[in-house]
This record gives sequence, structure tokens and C-alpha cells, in this order.
Amino acid sequence: MSKLHERAIARSFKASKTGLEKARQAFKVKGWKQEYLAGLARCSRPVVINFFAGRTVDKSKFQDICMELGLEWGEIAELEAGEEQASKTFTIDELVQTARENICKSIHERCATMRVLDMTQPIGLDDIYTSVNILEKIIGRRRLEIDQLLQNLSLDNFERFSLGDVREQRVPGLEAVKKYSKLMILGKPGAGKTTFLKHLALQCIEGRFEPKRIPLFITLKDFAEAQNQPRLLKYLIQIFASYNIASNTQIKTGWLTSFLKWGLNDQNQSVDLTVLEKLLDQGKFLILLDGLDEVKETDNKRVSEEIRDFAIQFQKNQFVMTCRIAAREYTFEQFTEVEIADFNDQQIDSFAKKWFKAKDDTVKAERFIEKLKEDRQIRDLASNPLLLTLLPLPLPRPRPLPIPLPFPRPRPLSRPLPFPRPLPLPFPLPLPLPIPRPRIKA
Repeated sequence: MSKLHERAIARSFKASKTGLEKARQAFKVKGWKQEYLAGLARCSRPVVINFFAGRTVDKSKFQDICMELGLEWGEIAELEAGEEQASKTFTIDELVQTARENICKSIHERCATMRVLDMTQPIGLDDIYTSVNILEKIIGRRRLEIDQLLQNLSLDNFERFSLGDVREQRVPGLEAVKKYSKLMILGKPGAGKTTFLKHLALQCIEGRFEPKRIPLFITLKDFAEAQNQPRLLKYLIQIFASYNIASNTQIKTGWLTSFLKWGLNDQNQSVDLTVLEKLLDQGKFLILLDGLDEVKETDNKRVSEEIRDFAIQFQKNQFVMTCRIAAREYTFEQFTEVEIADFNDQQIDSFAKKWFKAKDDTVKAERFIEKLKEDRQIRDLASNPLLLTLLPLPLPRPRPLPIPLPFPRPRPLSRPLPFPRPLPLPFPLPLPLPIPRPRIKA
């Protein structure tokens, strides 16, 4: 904790000679009366009189008065020796760099590894990641004439009519993110949407993509189910607190503090909202929102509205959101919708080689690729990353089936009969009567 923070907690403040001139000038520009300023700052008029007289004022009242006047209290307060350095104003680039350093470890813990089916331990994302392509036109929204559909129809492939036959232009994933500041990435199950977002977060924090932004990876299902259903802005503040972003710079002042003043808890108090205000207003975040389709239907409307409002309020930031295609009908006017493309032959080969290399079995990689080339239908299945990871898995050895008997095997009784032997009848059974035969006349 800085000396200035310690002093803010320990005692009161008074305005310096220079700070007092700035405060009086700001008060004159506002055109207020002292009673009005006291009401805004939630203090009494004598407190305001003491403030402008250069006398000591309770720290919280001092900060509130400065905030209402639109002043940074650290520039108004009379500082002791050694506190000037602690209260200096950081440049926006310094704030970004500090935040990136604080969040780096968390991004690596969440995004740098992944679990892959039969592997007993996580592997590095970069060890198996294969670059994805983006379709700027959604396949499910294509409208084709009958003649266009029948152009490449063959009897040999009739049962798989138009499957895997996509001719839309492909754009590398990173180029699409650079092109659109607000991107909604749609995709089939297992298409690699979450993996792509994690890759973006790693590229950003390692300085290979948007090196002057702060990556935030948010699972929308976790946000929707967070305790007390917080607003998205408050949820981000909780993330900032847990990552130690924007701490030890300046005490909380500005409009963001005023906006959230009644919704902060002890955990949020460690966050400098003045810094966050600057970072958000100047668009210094890469906000990655994963899995909109995984949000429960009961939370869907609330979460969607939060995203829309937040994207409008802080529109200078970069947004990338993922959602399963055709999951629900979503409308985000600010976002450009694209679709993640299936793997092409080159991507399939690249992924297969990385897969078997991770399993220390490069020989099988070539054999696997050759088998895929022999069967086009299987290769079309391999265009989906999830299905591609299933294809190399060894199948369990089948158990021998039991030999069927020519007749049903009698089922053993679960309990003995209620009578161990037949009981004697109380009367003899009558003998069967002879059946009369019809007479046939000659």
C-alpha cells in the first residue's frame, strides 16, 4: 500500500495553497452556492467553509468535495514530504502495462492449457492449436436456387447432398478480429470457438496481438450465475479486484465511483475506479465473452441486455463473443456476425500431426492422414475439430457374444413354492365321459 493510501486511511486532509486556488476557481466556474455543494458532497456547510478556508477536513468529505468540483483530490491536498512521488498521475500507457503484468498469470492459468479426451494430463494450447478461418457469410443463411444446388450433384454422393460443400471466402481468424471491433463468432458444436478465444487472450497478453490492450476472458455462464446477479460492470470490477488490476495508483474519484458508490463492497474498495474509468473510456480492453448459448433461458434476456448496454457505453473497447449457431435468436446491433469455418485439408493435416506429436507417436500421424485421404466421407467428418479428435482414439476391444441356446433357459425360482408337495383333493375327480360319435347313414 502506498504512503498516500496509508494517509488517506489514517487522517484528514487540507488543501494546499495551489490546490485551494484551483478549488476556488472550479467552484466559481460551477456557479454554485456553498449550501448546494454541501448537499452534493453529503456534508454540512461548515465542512465546505473549512475546506475553502484551508483547514483540515475529514478525508472522505475532502474527496467528495473534490469529486463534485471535478478535481483530483491528490492535486488539491497538501502533501507531506515524500508523498508527491506517491501521488503522481500515471500515463495511460503505464496503467495498461501495469494491468497487463498483473493479469498475465491468470490468463495463462485459464487459457494456456487444455484437456484433450484420452490424454491423462493437460497439454499446452499452442502445442495443438491450429489456426482457424472465418466465413463472413453465415452458411445457414444462404439462399441458393435449385440450379445452383444441382451443379455438382453426383449419384455417388447423393446421400450426402451438399454436405461439406462450402465455397464461401475464408478469412484468417485474427484478420477478422482486427477488421471488426465488435465480433460475434458463431459455430457448430466442437468447431473450436472457445479454443479460438483462449488463443486470442494468449496472443494479446504475450504481445503478439493488440499489445496495448488488456485481455479479459469471461465465461458468460459464470457471469449469469454469479451471486446476486451483478451488473456486467460490477462483475468486471470484481475481476479487477481478484487480478489486482488498477491498485496502488490513485484513490477512487470520478464519475465511475459516483455511478457505483452504493454498490461497492469491501472487496471492490481495493480497486481504483478512476484508473478503470480511464482504461474503459479510452478502449484499452480486449473483452472476450465465451459461450452465450450456454446461458440458461431464464438468464438469457438479462445477460443479453447487459452485453448490449455495456458495448454501447464503452464502445471504444474491442469485443469478441462466441455462440453456438442456431442456438437462439439473438440480436446485437453493434456486433458483426461471422461463422467459424470447418477445417480444410491443410488444417486437418496440421492438427493430426500436432495431435500425434503430443502423444509422441509421429509415425501414426502419416498413416492416419493416408487413411483419411482414402475415404472422403471420413475426411469430411474430420473437418470438425471435435470429431477430428475422436477419430484417432482406439476403440475398445469387443467382447465375445454369448452363444444362443436352441430353447430358453429355465429361470431359477427366487423362492421356494409355498407347498412342498401336492395336497390331496377332498373328492375324487370324475372319469371322463365317452364322446358320442355321429352316426352316418348308409
